[in-house]
Amino acid sequence: MTRKLAVLLMVLILATTSAFLYYYSKGDGRTSTSGLDLFAGGKNFFDEQKSILATGVDLVDVSSITAEVSVSYADVEEITAHFWGDATLVSGYPIPALTVEMVGTTVKIEVEPRNIMGFRMLFSDLNLDVTLPYSYAADLKVASVSGAIILDGFTGGSLDIDNVSGRLELGDLELKGSLSANLVSGSIDVDKALAAGSISAKTVSGSIKFGEIWSDTSMKLGTVSGSVRVGIGGDKGFRVSASSVSGQVSCDMPVRIESSTSKKLVGTVGDARSNLDIETVSGSIGINSL
Repeated sequence: MTRKLAVLLMVLILATTSAFLYYYSKGDGRTSTSGLDLFAGGKNFFDEQKSILATGVDLVDVSSITAEVSVSYADVEEITAHFWGDATLVSGYPIPALTVEMVGTTVKIEVEPRNIMGFRMLFSDLNLDVTLPYSYAADLKVASVSGAIILDGFTGGSLDIDNVSGRLELGDLELKGSLSANLVSGSIDVDKALAAGSISAKTVSGSIKFGEIWSDTSMKLGTVSGSVRVGIGGDKGFRVSASSVSGQVSCDMPVRIESSTSKKLVGTVGDARSNLDIETVSGSIGINSL
């Protein structure tokens, strides 16, 4: 039995190695390189900075593949993007570059082509720092594939965030519109989110934490594997529906209970003018009064 397992393991290793070499050696229409030439590209260093006036901008759209994205404010008149760090690329493939352009009323900031097949990385330590003027109060959209997204804070219209694999850290948010955060693998950590529109935060694998949360309409939080913790002002009124498959649900606010078990809570708090929906499969839920 031990010998059979050893043989099976060797087969799996060979198959994985072959798939790895094939993936990184095929040329997408260009001359293919041998799997043995994978590391021939060497390390590339990046340090680019571009700016554009914020006048007439309704949306800042930031897109990255592997770079860690951070957004902050400064006493400036322009929107600035700084792309820096290093990466080891597969030989023969395009080197990623920073682009900042105005398309209609949208400023598009992009590093590494949105088509992830446009280049291939072996290792990367890349960063994209975006600076907004204090006067900017419109919408912001940030998308990444495998890098963290960090916002010191944001005061504006709506905030839309998508990330496949990477953590999300947000400071104080004050939104005239809505907040939408969608992750596949990564935690969501928000200091404060106050929105006139809806708040939606979802991740498949990771915890969700809002130090303070409030929406005048609805708040929907969900994760498959992770806990959920939120703080809500004691003077707020909302309808709550919170459930967990394998975790405890707790709330220290005065709830008029409609149904309740250790894993589920349905009821209302105060005037119930907003809605709070929380779901998790594997993890606990905590709703705390501030």
